[in-house]
Amino acid sequence: MARRFGGRRRSRPSPSDGQMRKEVAPEIEATGLQRVELLGHVSPSEVVTLMHGARFLVFPSQWYETFGRVAIEAFACGLPVVASRLGSMAEIIADGENGLHFTPGDGAELAEKVEWAWTHPAEIEAMGRAARAEYEAKYTAERNYQMLMEIYQRVLGARGWVLGARGEVVLSRRHTVDGERQS
Repeated sequence: MARRFGGRRRSRPSPSDGQMRKEVAPEIEATGLQRVELLGHVSPSEVVTLMHGARFLVFPSQWYETFGRVAIEAFACGLPVVASRLGSMAEIIADGENGLHFTPGDGAELAEKVEWAWTHPAEIEAMGRAARAEYEAKYTAERNYQMLMEIYQRVLGARGWVLGARGEVVLSRRHTVDGERQS
């Protein structure tokens, strides 16, 4: 991807410092990408600041992620995500709505998606708004608490129990302590 873009695009810093740095740094130098800055480790608050200053986030994982926390953090910042069409990323990111998908390991397709994202700022801005709406609908602490309580209500309701006003489990009038129906 570095070869495709050369130095002609405004670049963003990369807050990574893993094993790939040894491979990426020489390629950045060889291709003359003077505006790419490898930051190394940055604090979570610095990551949020970087996300707020970005147009979109590239999440090029080739592995099945257990949960796309990076994508959710981007959504919280109103940032669309360009991600591998793989595992949780394919489920969390709706292609063309709050981000874009590409085939894992396909650098050419990734470059095409990044090029499109960079040259379509209005569409990317709309995807960012959709990403933030997705975050508010599914991933805030309040919404997660509400969804968890709804699960508890369904499970308890199936047993004839209910949650009290303070969240305590109480028996309905139809059941005894051992769960058998009263007449």
